[in-house]
Amino acid sequence: MAHGPQPPASRGYRAYQLLICGMLLAAMFNWKLAAEIWNRKTAVKAKQVESRDKSNSEDGEHSESEEEEDEDDKKGGGKVGFRDRKIIEYENRIRQYSTPDKIFRYFATLRVVQELPDGTSTSEVYMTPQDFLRSITPGVKQPEGQ
Repeated sequence: MAHGPQPPASRGYRAYQLLICGMLLAAMFNWKLAAEIWNRKTAVKAKQVESRDKSNSEDGEHSESEEEEDEDDKKGGGKVGFRDRKIIEYENRIRQYSTPDKIFRYFATLRVVQELPDGTSTSEVYMTPQDFLRSITPGVKQPEGQ
């Protein structure tokens, strides 16, 4: 209430102000994004080291598994989109609540067409071992175009 200049703030008060501002900034910081960027940089460094080691030991030969890993990296890291999540949820409900014949009809992918001598054809649907495993494993999506 004095009409003169205010005295300078003490060191303790300034430290308290800095602590509060730091806590406020830390609360607003996107830690998940920072961790993702940090992990991405370290993963790239690790891949570069691995590729150098492999190229030194194999003299530049590539195996099929390395090419598949490169293709997977280009596709976007395996994130599941909204549409795929909804399809997986639907398939999980089929697994849980449907009768065995409906599960078979949904998951069986092998169709055998047989031509008869009289010009007609009959077809039968079979389930491959991969189809069977897919039909009993929750969270696994039916392949596209099947």
